[in-house]
Amino acid sequence: MDVIKRNYLVCVFFIIALFFLDIQLLYADTPDFTGHWAQDTMDSWLSKQLLVGYEDEKVKPDENITRAEFFTLINRLFRFEERKEMTFIDVKTSDWFIKEIQKAVTAGYLKGYEDGTIRPTQEISRQEAALILYRVFQFSVISTEKNIPFKDKTAIADWSEQAVLFLSQKEYIQGYPDKTFRPECSITRAEAITMIQSIAGTLYSESGRYEIATEGNVIINQPRVTLENSMIKGNLYITEGAGDLLLDGVIVLGDIFIQGEREKGIVFYNSRLNNIDIQKQGKEVQILVSGDTRIDKVKLLSGVKLEITKSAFVKEMIIHTSQPIDIKGNGKINKIQLEVEETNLEIEEGMVSWVIDLYNHSNQKQKDVEQKNQMEGKPNDDEEKDIEGNQISDAEAVAKTKEALTLENTDAVIKDLILPTKGDFGTIISWDSSNKAVVKSDGTIIRPSYETGDRVVFLTATIQKGSAIDTKVFEIVVKKSEPGAITIESIVFNKEKNIVTIKGIVSEGMDQEITLKVIEPDGSLNMLDQTTAKKVDGMYSFQYNLKEEKLGEYKVFIGGTKIESPVRGSFIVEAESSKEPKVVVTKAEYNQNTREVSIAGSISTGEDQEVTLKVFDSKGELNYINQQTSKKEGKYEFVYEVEEDALQGIYEVLVGGERILLKNQGKTTFEVVSK
Repeated sequence: MDVIKRNYLVCVFFIIALFFLDIQLLYADTPDFTGHWAQDTMDSWLSKQLLVGYEDEKVKPDENITRAEFFTLINRLFRFEERKEMTFIDVKTSDWFIKEIQKAVTAGYLKGYEDGTIRPTQEISRQEAALILYRVFQFSVISTEKNIPFKDKTAIADWSEQAVLFLSQKEYIQGYPDKTFRPECSITRAEAITMIQSIAGTLYSESGRYEIATEGNVIINQPRVTLENSMIKGNLYITEGAGDLLLDGVIVLGDIFIQGEREKGIVFYNSRLNNIDIQKQGKEVQILVSGDTRIDKVKLLSGVKLEITKSAFVKEMIIHTSQPIDIKGNGKINKIQLEVEETNLEIEEGMVSWVIDLYNHSNQKQKDVEQKNQMEGKPNDDEEKDIEGNQISDAEAVAKTKEALTLENTDAVIKDLILPTKGDFGTIISWDSSNKAVVKSDGTIIRPSYETGDRVVFLTATIQKGSAIDTKVFEIVVKKSEPGAITIESIVFNKEKNIVTIKGIVSEGMDQEITLKVIEPDGSLNMLDQTTAKKVDGMYSFQYNLKEEKLGEYKVFIGGTKIESPVRGSFIVEAESSKEPKVVVTKAEYNQNTREVSIAGSISTGEDQEVTLKVFDSKGELNYINQQTSKKEGKYEFVYEVEEDALQGIYEVLVGGERILLKNQGKTTFEVVSK
């Protein structure tokens, strides 16, 4: 760490929350912290084995914490395991903390003092703790203004000023009731744990499937975690302990830091991601970017094996490492920027639109384009101009459209939204919803029931022109239906049985008479019926045979004599088509000697079709996901290895794709058994 001038002052501690905004967690049997103000936090950390008591089974929450103990807590949280052999004059090989010190230095958040010491047994000060957390969470200062909100800010050392400024701006630290920070005072074990927890946010330390919407940060430090249909406004930390990780339909507005993956790699599927920093120690990380995933920027500080499948897109990639980088697939990267003198880059032809080499100061593709345009008398880039007649590039057109794009009254939506599909300067705008059951991608609103309450939905606008692309996310609050209102929960048309089933809820309207009207595509009446909502929960249900099957969209209207605003819905009757892609699985075999799974088959529409494989283990958790393009005669084959400690039992196989209807997916099973 940087040089620190310590004045050993007598510090008076208050037994109330000092640093932190949020205090929340759980446990209680250890007597010395029962009833403590930080009991919940310590309880949670004990249950997750992030906190370990002393030999006498005490936690000692009000004792000051040493530097070595503080580093140990951080190492456990981030699952730092990589360490390089190094020596310090005040650290012996027999000390219990030598490995923790080596991990901290290898991870990059511990620098040591100029005199070659670490001072592991010295109590850590508040400003030292702030600096360490600023480094390990890889924050950057919000403002250049020195507006630290503490009376004693002049006592804060220069080397910790930026860290204290950031943490106070983000309200991770609040100081004492007298509005002082007391930077040189030591902190207790309870204070340290609560401070770390307030910054860490949500921690996933157990395998499983999760769904979250959070303003804060998220840490994943265990393998076999799946995040689905989630919104993270803070940062996402994928630690050395993570792996076999799937982000499916996830929006991350903050930065993603990939510090490792222990097994099987990381899959981003149908997600919207901001900036990704890959900084794994040791062996390169393996990442699959698939589905309709969009990534703004990827910064490579370490080696990577990256596959980008069709329809996935990376706007910008910055390479700042000489370690091996292997990029393959049929997805697209808009721009690669080389920021090192020597690179070890292998990439499939046709994936990249633009390469900038800062060391060779050349961009051959751009030079070729400009020379060709000059010879033909054409302007460079495109012919779009701004209001002053100045030439603007595709990237500038996208940036200007993004800045100008707005939606009105998004905090209390009760009617359909108008979503523009064209922007200025020839840009195209497409939309995607995080919850299509409430807000469809065309802006149609389906208000939740009164009992369900308001729902928050995230609409992502993708703005594109040529190879330039960017996204903008809007938070939409859809208000619940008013008391006595009616909702449609589901409309299902069973084509094989020719049966329409419509279900819904009448809010605070039990035992009310409900009227159904169905209009055919040509405007004629197909069904008029009545029923009574149930007394217990207000549920209603209609089921009837479609009188005459006309192709197209059928409109549904449901109301009643005591219902102020009827609701509408629709369903579509489509013709059977031999051109519909259908998937057949001809082989799904598990070799117990090699632990390899082989899955093969074909798609009816032939070669060059995107095929997606999903495999679920005997507990229904995602075991494997991948994509490929079908080959001659539509044939495909997936081969992957099951872990040694994988669950035994029947595994379910689903083979589909973006243009493959659910009914046309290939389905089968195979059994995993021990040797």
